[in-house]
Amino acid sequence: MDVECEGVPPCPCAETFPSSPLSLGQGRRWPLVVFLNGRGTCGNLALWNFQLHGLRHWYGFLLLMPDSVRHAKGRFWCTPVDMLHAPDACGGSDDDAYIWSLVEEVRSDYEISDVIIMGWSNGAGLATTMACNHASDLLGAIVVAGGDAHTYAIPDHPSYSRGCQPDGPVHMLYLHDPNDLIVHYSNVVANVEHAANASGCDTSVCPAPQRRLDL
Repeated sequence: MDVECEGVPPCPCAETFPSSPLSLGQGRRWPLVVFLNGRGTCGNLALWNFQLHGLRHWYGFLLLMPDSVRHAKGRFWCTPVDMLHAPDACGGSDDDAYIWSLVEEVRSDYEISDVIIMGWSNGAGLATTMACNHASDLLGAIVVAGGDAHTYAIPDHPSYSRGCQPDGPVHMLYLHDPNDLIVHYSNVVANVEHAANASGCDTSVCPAPQRRLDL
């Protein structure tokens, strides 16, 4: 379907059901990757910029790429920091619960082995928030250019009232450009330290020696 996306020309926005590998096969359980787009963009950014379309066939996983919610001030995911600074724009939204309801809907139709949340920019804020709230139900989260949106506690909010207090360890992968002019690199340094402490990791040997990673 064609949907008008804030700040960009009309673009074919993603549907809220999973894009599946070419052949699901019988009796196999599949990983589910949930991609959360950035502010003012569409869910199918996962296909264009992050090339997950080909990767899902190559590695074999389901891809859920919902469009961010259209709020009063545009299309974005309402994270704790948005609730803190612009509660009226969010309109009492609980985007964490919305995304998790989609995950449960996929689970009702497919055999899911693991769930991975991946987010970029504003979507990274929600991905990190969901890692805080659903640690025991996730294999992990991939955070691309994420800020500190998840660290705020919003009193009386159904999903954000505790701040970031995961109920167990969760795998976290942070990707961030040191030259990012919008979301400063210092955010990822703080986020890595916070996630390591929350997961009970030994941070005495950090930072580890730099090495090439084949992602």
